[in-house]
Amino acid sequence: VDTAFTADMEAKLDEMASNCGGDRAVFLADYHQQLKDLVDSVLEAPESEVRKASLPALENENVQLLIGSWGPYIQRSLTSAPGEDGSDESVFQTAQLPVELATNWTRITPSYLNKLLDLKHSKQPPLGTDPDTQLPLYYKVARYGPYLQLGERGEEGYKTQSIPEKYVKQKDLDGEDEAFNLSAPIDFDEALQYIRLPRL
Repeated sequence: VDTAFTADMEAKLDEMASNCGGDRAVFLADYHQQLKDLVDSVLEAPESEVRKASLPALENENVQLLIGSWGPYIQRSLTSAPGEDGSDESVFQTAQLPVELATNWTRITPSYLNKLLDLKHSKQPPLGTDPDTQLPLYYKVARYGPYLQLGERGEEGYKTQSIPEKYVKQKDLDGEDEAFNLSAPIDFDEALQYIRLPRL
Protein backbone atom coordinates (compact mmCIF):
# COMPACT_ATOMS: atom_id res chain seq x y z
CA VAL A 1 0.00 0.00 0.00
CA ASP A 2 1.36 3.42 -1.02
CA THR A 3 0.19 5.57 1.88
CA ALA A 4 1.39 8.81 0.26
CA PHE A 5 -0.67 8.13 -2.87
CA THR A 6 -3.74 7.29 -0.77
CA ALA A 7 -3.38 10.38 1.43
CA ASP A 8 -2.99 12.66 -1.58
CA MET A 9 -6.08 11.18 -3.24
CA GLU A 10 -8.16 11.63 -0.06
CA ALA A 11 -7.06 15.26 0.28
CA LYS A 12 -8.09 16.01 -3.31
CA LEU A 13 -11.44 14.30 -2.85
CA ASP A 14 -12.05 16.39 0.27
CA GLU A 15 -11.32 19.55 -1.73
CA MET A 16 -13.78 18.55 -4.45
CA ALA A 17 -16.45 17.70 -1.86
CA SER A 18 -16.14 21.19 -0.38
CA ASN A 19 -16.31 22.78 -3.89
CA CYS A 20 -12.80 24.15 -3.49
CA GLY A 21 -11.12 21.75 -5.85
CA GLY A 22 -10.39 21.92 -9.54
CA ASP A 23 -11.97 20.29 -12.54
CA ARG A 24 -13.25 16.77 -11.83
CA ALA A 25 -12.28 15.44 -15.25
CA VAL A 26 -8.69 16.62 -14.75
CA PHE A 27 -8.58 15.05 -11.29
CA LEU A 28 -9.89 11.69 -12.53
CA ALA A 29 -7.44 11.62 -15.45
CA ASP A 30 -4.54 12.41 -13.10
CA TYR A 31 -5.73 9.79 -10.60
CA HIS A 32 -6.03 7.14 -13.33
CA GLN A 33 -2.49 7.84 -14.58
CA GLN A 34 -1.00 7.71 -11.07
CA LEU A 35 -2.82 4.46 -10.34
CA LYS A 36 -1.68 2.94 -13.65
CA ASP A 37 1.95 3.88 -12.94
CA LEU A 38 1.67 2.35 -9.46
CA VAL A 39 0.18 -0.90 -10.77
CA ASP A 40 2.80 -1.11 -13.54
CA SER A 41 5.60 -0.72 -10.98
CA VAL A 42 4.15 -3.59 -8.93
CA LEU A 43 3.78 -5.84 -11.98
CA GLU A 44 7.37 -5.18 -12.99
CA ALA A 45 8.77 -5.84 -9.52
CA PRO A 46 10.24 -9.27 -8.65
CA GLU A 47 7.69 -11.64 -7.12
CA SER A 48 9.71 -11.85 -3.90
CA GLU A 49 9.33 -8.07 -3.42
CA VAL A 50 5.60 -8.06 -4.22
CA ARG A 51 4.94 -10.79 -1.63
CA LYS A 52 7.00 -9.12 1.10
CA ALA A 53 5.16 -7.45 3.99
CA SER A 54 7.11 -4.29 4.71
CA LEU A 55 7.30 -4.05 8.50
CA PRO A 56 9.70 -1.57 10.15
CA ALA A 57 10.76 -4.20 12.69
CA LEU A 58 12.02 -6.48 9.90
CA GLU A 59 14.03 -3.97 7.88
CA ASN A 60 17.57 -5.16 7.13
CA GLU A 61 16.90 -8.53 8.79
CA ASN A 62 17.59 -12.02 7.40
CA VAL A 63 14.04 -13.07 8.33
CA GLN A 64 11.04 -11.68 6.46
CA LEU A 65 7.26 -11.97 6.43
CA LEU A 66 5.76 -12.90 3.04
CA ILE A 67 2.18 -13.25 1.80
CA GLY A 68 1.46 -16.56 0.09
CA SER A 69 -1.55 -18.35 -1.40
CA TRP A 70 -2.36 -19.88 2.00
CA GLY A 71 -1.72 -16.80 4.10
CA PRO A 72 1.33 -15.11 5.64
CA TYR A 73 4.50 -17.12 6.20
CA ILE A 74 8.03 -16.55 7.49
CA GLN A 75 11.14 -16.89 5.39
CA ARG A 76 14.74 -16.86 6.60
CA SER A 77 17.65 -16.60 4.19
CA LEU A 78 20.65 -18.83 4.84
CA THR A 79 24.11 -18.88 3.27
CA SER A 80 24.11 -19.33 -0.49
CA ALA A 81 24.71 -22.75 -1.98
CA PRO A 82 26.11 -23.61 -5.43
CA GLY A 83 23.41 -24.35 -8.00
CA GLU A 84 23.47 -26.87 -10.85
CA ASP A 85 25.12 -24.34 -13.17
CA GLY A 86 27.79 -23.48 -10.60
CA SER A 87 26.30 -20.12 -9.63
CA ASP A 88 25.24 -19.34 -6.07
CA GLU A 89 21.59 -19.90 -5.20
CA SER A 90 19.85 -18.56 -2.12
CA VAL A 91 18.74 -21.14 0.45
CA PHE A 92 15.65 -20.41 2.55
CA GLN A 93 13.82 -21.83 5.53
CA THR A 94 10.08 -21.19 5.79
CA ALA A 95 7.29 -21.63 8.34
CA GLN A 96 3.63 -20.64 8.45
CA LEU A 97 2.85 -17.60 10.57
CA PRO A 98 0.52 -18.63 13.42
CA VAL A 99 -3.00 -17.26 12.94
CA GLU A 100 -2.91 -15.45 16.28
CA LEU A 101 0.10 -13.44 15.13
CA ALA A 102 -1.48 -12.60 11.78
CA THR A 103 -4.11 -10.49 13.54
CA ASN A 104 -1.60 -8.48 15.59
CA TRP A 105 1.53 -7.64 13.63
CA THR A 106 2.85 -5.36 16.39
CA ARG A 107 4.00 -8.53 18.16
CA ILE A 108 6.13 -9.63 15.22
CA THR A 109 9.85 -9.23 15.93
CA PRO A 110 12.94 -10.79 14.27
CA SER A 111 13.74 -12.66 17.49
CA TYR A 112 10.26 -14.20 17.71
CA LEU A 113 10.14 -15.20 14.04
CA ASN A 114 13.58 -16.80 14.29
CA LYS A 115 12.38 -18.83 17.28
CA LEU A 116 9.39 -20.07 15.25
CA LEU A 117 11.71 -21.13 12.43
CA ASP A 118 14.05 -22.85 14.88
CA LEU A 119 11.14 -24.83 16.32
CA LYS A 120 10.35 -26.17 12.85
CA HIS A 121 13.80 -26.64 11.34
CA SER A 122 16.09 -27.32 14.31
CA LYS A 123 16.06 -30.61 16.18
CA GLN A 124 14.37 -29.84 19.47
CA PRO A 125 14.91 -31.97 22.59
CA PRO A 126 11.76 -33.93 23.52
CA LEU A 127 9.83 -33.35 26.72
CA GLY A 128 10.49 -37.00 27.47
CA THR A 129 9.89 -40.52 26.18
CA ASP A 130 6.50 -42.26 26.33
CA PRO A 131 7.11 -45.45 28.37
CA ASP A 132 4.39 -47.34 26.47
CA THR A 133 5.58 -46.68 22.91
CA GLN A 134 9.18 -45.61 23.61
CA LEU A 135 8.55 -42.67 21.27
CA PRO A 136 9.78 -39.14 22.08
CA LEU A 137 7.14 -36.55 22.98
CA TYR A 138 7.68 -33.06 21.51
CA TYR A 139 6.23 -29.61 22.03
CA LYS A 140 5.62 -27.90 18.65
CA VAL A 141 4.19 -24.65 17.30
CA ALA A 142 2.38 -24.47 13.95
CA ARG A 143 -0.04 -22.23 12.07
CA TYR A 144 -2.91 -22.82 14.49
CA GLY A 145 -0.81 -22.66 17.63
CA PRO A 146 1.07 -25.03 19.96
CA TYR A 147 0.54 -28.80 19.96
CA LEU A 148 2.11 -32.06 21.15
CA GLN A 149 3.70 -34.60 18.83
CA LEU A 150 4.48 -38.20 19.69
CA GLY A 151 7.19 -39.72 17.51
CA GLU A 152 8.10 -38.67 13.99
CA ARG A 153 5.82 -38.59 10.96
CA GLY A 154 5.73 -42.04 9.34
CA GLU A 155 6.57 -43.93 12.54
CA GLU A 156 4.14 -46.43 14.00
CA GLY A 157 2.41 -44.75 16.92
CA TYR A 158 2.91 -41.24 15.53
CA LYS A 159 0.28 -38.88 16.92
CA THR A 160 -0.44 -35.20 17.47
CA GLN A 161 -2.67 -33.49 20.03
CA SER A 162 -3.59 -29.85 20.54
CA ILE A 163 -2.76 -28.16 23.84
CA PRO A 164 -5.54 -26.89 26.14
CA GLU A 165 -6.26 -23.17 26.00
CA LYS A 166 -5.00 -22.56 29.56
CA TYR A 167 -1.45 -23.44 28.51
CA VAL A 168 -1.60 -21.40 25.31
CA LYS A 169 -2.54 -18.21 27.18
CA GLN A 170 -0.18 -18.66 30.11
CA LYS A 171 2.52 -16.29 28.92
CA ASP A 172 0.06 -13.42 28.51
CA LEU A 173 -0.68 -13.76 32.24
CA ASP A 174 3.06 -13.52 32.88
CA GLY A 175 3.10 -10.22 30.99
CA GLU A 176 5.30 -11.34 28.10
CA ASP A 177 4.67 -9.58 24.79
CA GLU A 178 4.29 -12.76 22.74
CA ALA A 179 1.33 -14.47 21.09
CA PHE A 180 2.04 -17.74 22.90
CA ASN A 181 4.88 -19.67 24.52
CA LEU A 182 7.68 -20.88 22.31
CA SER A 183 9.18 -22.78 25.22
CA ALA A 184 6.98 -25.62 26.47
CA PRO A 185 4.47 -24.32 29.05
CA ILE A 186 3.50 -27.88 30.00
CA ASP A 187 5.53 -30.51 31.85
CA PHE A 188 6.12 -34.03 30.57
CA ASP A 189 3.66 -35.83 32.90
CA GLU A 190 0.77 -33.53 31.93
CA ALA A 191 1.71 -33.68 28.25
CA LEU A 192 1.71 -37.48 28.41
CA GLN A 193 -1.85 -37.47 29.73
CA TYR A 194 -3.04 -35.26 26.87
CA ILE A 195 -1.26 -37.16 24.10
CA ARG A 196 -2.92 -40.38 25.33
CA LEU A 197 -6.41 -38.92 24.96
CA PRO A 198 -8.38 -40.52 22.07
CA ARG A 199 -8.81 -38.43 18.94
CA LEU A 200 -12.44 -37.48 18.35
